[in-house]
Amino acid sequence: MKFLSLTTDPTGGGSSKSLLYLLQGLKDKGWEIRMVLPKKDWLSDQLEKINIKYDINPYLYLSIWPPTQSLFDYILYLPRLIKYRWFSFKAKRNLTLSVHRFSPDLIHSNVSVVDTGYKVAKKLNIPHIFHIREYGIEDFNFHFYPSENRKREFLKDSYSICITEDLKRHFDLDSRNKVIYNGIRIKRQTFPTHKEHQDYFLFVGMLTKKKGIFDLLYSYKKYIDNGGKYKLIIAGPYLPKDYLELSSMIKEFHLTNKIDILGSRTDIDSLMQNAAAIIVPSYKEAFGRVLAEGMFNQCVIIGRNTGGLKEQFDIGLRSEQKEIGFRFNNTRELTEIMLTTENLTEEERFQLTEAALQVANKFFSIESNIELTDEFFKNITNDR
Repeated sequence: MKFLSLTTDPTGGGSSKSLLYLLQGLKDKGWEIRMVLPKKDWLSDQLEKINIKYDINPYLYLSIWPPTQSLFDYILYLPRLIKYRWFSFKAKRNLTLSVHRFSPDLIHSNVSVVDTGYKVAKKLNIPHIFHIREYGIEDFNFHFYPSENRKREFLKDSYSICITEDLKRHFDLDSRNKVIYNGIRIKRQTFPTHKEHQDYFLFVGMLTKKKGIFDLLYSYKKYIDNGGKYKLIIAGPYLPKDYLELSSMIKEFHLTNKIDILGSRTDIDSLMQNAAAIIVPSYKEAFGRVLAEGMFNQCVIIGRNTGGLKEQFDIGLRSEQKEIGFRFNNTRELTEIMLTTENLTEEERFQLTEAALQVANKFFSIESNIELTDEFFKNITNDR
């Protein structure tokens, strides 16, 4: 059986990593796969290593309205809108050529905010699958073109894989659409032992307001004011304006000696394994990859009680009959949790990280993701 998959993100972001693990696993199960990418980047390099062919479609882009976040955005709004519509037309034409050359049994779109794959599949009468990895507006401020209602119509007229139950509820999808959690890591065969941690909290992610970094800074100031002793380490990419705003707040709060901003790193696993806790304060994560990575890295997890983060905590609570980490609803609760975490005994820390790893192994492993997706794809082709 053959399927063609397309993505608008060829970089090493979370969606690309999840896709790569999935493609490798399905290839090993006998699927013939071809990818469509907008350009060569990290993902194309990885595909070459595992011998998966790909086409470059430079017009492949998100099916969204242009942004309106600044005066500059408003000035460029009409030119961008014209460009996006022209790109959409060219992307569909090029993708049609790829489909004719490859003759896939399925077409898979790795995100739900691009309609190119769906429209080509519809025209050629090929089953299409949306991989719903985002809310759209709530997490990325993406406004689907031409409307959110139209997007929901596309989703209901297609098959879908939702990476959380909350996303499935959000888009009101029926039982023919599956919830399959992201595959984060290979199952751990060895389980945690008592280990010492270093005295710092860790934030990993883009330094933006939607990721909750400024809420974290406010909570951390209160934590220090109440006698907290641990440092805060911030790792992840940032835009210059966000970095300047964050640096200004750090100086205003007199926390320069307490906070380290590391930028993008390649040693995130090591940082997690040695941290007192990983903190994920995002307002609305569709899944929350960083939280699950913290589980696999035997790190105490702290997350906002919303979206995919809440769902991970809820899964843990149902599976283990106890909380596997700490969840918060506001900055005051986060401050209290940081103080509590600082005073955990090593035994209490071990109990939390052991339970969290059990949950990650069971629900968020690459093996589970591949098995469930393979079964879903085969069911679609058999129905066909």
